[in-house]
Amino acid sequence: MFDSKSPVMKAVGYTIIGFFALIIIISFGMPDFMSRIGMDNSIIALVNGQKVHRLDYLRYRDNRFGHIKNENMEDLILNYYLGDIMVLQEAAKAGLSVSDDRIADMIRNDIQAFKDPETGKFDPDRYQRIREVNHLNNKGFYEMLRKDILKDDYISLIRTGIAVSADDVSTEYIADNSSIRIQYAYVSDIDLKKRWKNELAVTEDEINAEMAKNKKEIKDPKSDRPRISKKIENDKFNRLKKGLVDSLNAIALKKGGFTEAAAMLGGAPVLSDVFKPGGEVNEKGSKDRNLSAIAASSIFIEECASIEKGKASRAIESSAGLYVFSPVRFDTPKTAPSPEEKQKIQERISGETYNMVTSNLMKDLHEKSKIVKNLKTD
Repeated sequence: MFDSKSPVMKAVGYTIIGFFALIIIISFGMPDFMSRIGMDNSIIALVNGQKVHRLDYLRYRDNRFGHIKNENMEDLILNYYLGDIMVLQEAAKAGLSVSDDRIADMIRNDIQAFKDPETGKFDPDRYQRIREVNHLNNKGFYEMLRKDILKDDYISLIRTGIAVSADDVSTEYIADNSSIRIQYAYVSDIDLKKRWKNELAVTEDEINAEMAKNKKEIKDPKSDRPRISKKIENDKFNRLKKGLVDSLNAIALKKGGFTEAAAMLGGAPVLSDVFKPGGEVNEKGSKDRNLSAIAASSIFIEECASIEKGKASRAIESSAGLYVFSPVRFDTPKTAPSPEEKQKIQERISGETYNMVTSNLMKDLHEKSKIVKNLKTD
């Protein structure tokens, strides 16, 4: 039998423990460690198994972000470059390709930097000088242009899939050219509790009855009494508040006046600033008094346009109190948009949709891709 006190056995034991500790560290604490093994310094990253060369990244950084002299931006620039690579991988999956003839035609006819300023024709010497500045031979320059064209083609496919309907344009035009003003009344829960002070008073008999009804909740009859009292008070308040909400909603249902609803609520009428549909709603003359509780409510969003001026809305419940409102002004455009206005709106909606789609695409690509960085950026 081996002696556990033997120095040899201790050394073997520590070696085994150290081996397993190393496996744990590599597996859980250093997830990219194994991926980096064998990666030389000329490879700055792996993107879904594709090697990303340092020289290619440096050209990208200097061409597109050469004006930024901030080392803290290095990781952000690298992420942009890796994003381009993922888009190129998606373009290849989609079956897109670029011929040498197309690249040559672009170099000769479409890139202004390669043309003689006097003749406007392609200048081979200018072309060669620009390549040399970027440390590229003809093949390397073709490859750089090929990637740019592929990326543009793929993005163009996305853009062609974005359609803007006539209804979208009409809705946006109405929203852009409409103006709304409301009056509202508000009462806080604190003020309601003051108003209902007598009704909210809790008697000893009520506490005893509640404790007898819920014996399982009672741990210490003496110290639990304040908690039970507060619970009874809150239940009373919620019942009274619900009754007030029901009464206010009944006024709205019969198309009653805002003045009647405000009087029942107990809040003084206040005007808002003029705002556009979907815009920020503020108290008149005070941008610090934002009425987000009204503007974000489904009652306001769905019913504001249909409530007659001077009539009361249903009650809006917020975390701090109750609101009712009524439109004072709801002006909408009386004419249809001109062709020029339609075009501008269509381009704006298309651009916003494109930005949203491409942003979601890049987020999805980053989440589903296997990326290993071999470039220290911090």
